[in-house]
Amino acid sequence: MKPIISILAAFFSAALLNAQTSGESTDKLAQGYVYIHTLRNEPSIERNGAELRLKRRDIVPANGLTIETVKGQCAMLVLSNRTVIFVKGNAKLTIENFEQATPFDFQLDDEYESTHSQLRISLDYGEIYMAMLSPRPTSRTIIKTTFGAVEPKTTAMYISCDKKNSKFAIFNGQAVFCGLDNKRDFIQQGQIGIVEELESKKMYPLKIEPMSSLQEDRHEKVLELCKLAMQSTEIKLSREGNFSARRLVPKDFFLRKHNMN
Repeated sequence: MKPIISILAAFFSAALLNAQTSGESTDKLAQGYVYIHTLRNEPSIERNGAELRLKRRDIVPANGLTIETVKGQCAMLVLSNRTVIFVKGNAKLTIENFEQATPFDFQLDDEYESTHSQLRISLDYGEIYMAMLSPRPTSRTIIKTTFGAVEPKTTAMYISCDKKNSKFAIFNGQAVFCGLDNKRDFIQQGQIGIVEELESKKMYPLKIEPMSSLQEDRHEKVLELCKLAMQSTEIKLSREGNFSARRLVPKDFFLRKHNMN
């Protein structure tokens, strides 16, 4: 089993943090957008140091957007590739770069544009949950933390980061971790990967732990909210690159043909 895991880890990590990958889609990518789904107790939102006064249902370009929360605050963001990010209290998240394919047909749905995207975010500290469409070779997501970066190939994950360690929980699929010294490791479904500060490391690059039933139940409750936000938000992209989104009322939600990815 270990040789197989090593081969898979090498395969997935070959592309991690590279600016370009062979075989990657050559379709034109345009800047992605963020739909503000939920803001609780007015968390701080900035772009390049300038404060933004945003409210629920606002739509803004994603690049450079920083969300910072304190205790009692939270934010839920729906990106224009249908990725949902839930930022808990006492956290700081920055969307460093987000690009996705532009529409290619008048009779389009969001499937093509949502699955041809490049997303890079950084988590300075705190906890976030992410719900995503099923992994595609044409779509990449990289999350950076204090102790390294992870590239997930999953539809649901949890990440936490503080001064002592970073944790990555994978609920299906897998993910590749890349440390600050480019050493790599592999996280599988149902596992938590932990990277610790140098003085306290027992296993490197990652300490792998199985996810307990209690941990899984606790995280799944939040991830279900993220999945609901994904399914209940209607996203439209025009050939001109315009982005629109709206939260569906119950009638629309139940009559809508859902993408169950």
